[in-house]
Amino acid sequence: MFLATANTGLIAARLVAITDAGATWFADVAQAQKWLSAQLDADLGPSLPGGGFSTADIAKIRSAFADQDALRQVYGGAALPGTYTLPYNFSASSAQLIGPG
Repeated sequence: MFLATANTGLIAARLVAITDAGATWFADVAQAQKWLSAQLDADLGPSLPGGGFSTADIAKIRSAFADQDALRQVYGGAALPGTYTLPYNFSASSAQLIGPG
């Protein structure tokens, strides 16, 4: 993460970049979840240009973004939404989309 020759300026810049990336990620998740919530499964299926997503893929996408949005809400100080209970692995559903990280 840091070079052996890093100075306070480089360290501070990297930490700010990481924090900014996190804030951007949370904002992107909120927008994506808002958009996904407004879409019917049929709108994401075969009628979508390029053939759309399978029913199983749509379920995985919705699950991943529901989990990511729940994490965003908790990070923002909200109570854990819905039926989530702790401990909960928020990364498990995303791994179905991108593989284990």
